[in-house]
Amino acid sequence: MINIQFDFFISFILVIMFFSIYKYRHKFFGMLKNTRKDRKIRYILQEIFDCCKIRYNALFTSILLPIILVILVSIYDLYFGTNVARSPINLFQFLQTTITAPIWEELFYRGIILGLTTSFFFYIAVKKLRRKDNKLTYFVTYTLGLVLISIFFSINHSGKIDIRFLDGIIYGFVYLVDNKNILPAIIGHSLNNVVVFLMYGVF
Repeated sequence: MINIQFDFFISFILVIMFFSIYKYRHKFFGMLKNTRKDRKIRYILQEIFDCCKIRYNALFTSILLPIILVILVSIYDLYFGTNVARSPINLFQFLQTTITAPIWEELFYRGIILGLTTSFFFYIAVKKLRRKDNKLTYFVTYTLGLVLISIFFSINHSGKIDIRFLDGIIYGFVYLVDNKNILPAIIGHSLNNVVVFLMYGVF
């Protein structure tokens, strides 16, 4: 119980720190000097922050789309998923699983990993393979990155490709559709964990 509380509070503090740095990132960039090392640091951090945008763009893409998709997957999992015995879970586990964990996982899997991977694939396609900078190139590179990171997400969670692969597809899809905005992915992930808690009491 103590370890769970400690993990939750540490995660909560780290979330607050990230949002603080994100909010005041321009002031932080201003503190960096114009040396070659600081320019590299500024470039890397700017790329990461660009892939971890947290903002409200539109009602459908930022809010409604992840909710609708999570509900559909939950219905599928309810009827076709593996039956899992209910298990008690305490308040701190619930808070960590539905608030802090979705934030950190989406920042990592979708924001940093998927965001940078799709940007890298697009760069390779346009600059190295001489493909046109058009919607088809975006679609191919984004789809490739989405599938690969969703496989990684599923295997990293359960050691195999299962329903979490579909979860990863949904979180990544709403992230990319909303112009690499992490907000709908966090909403979808958090809602999914709440639904799983209500269905099984386990995560």
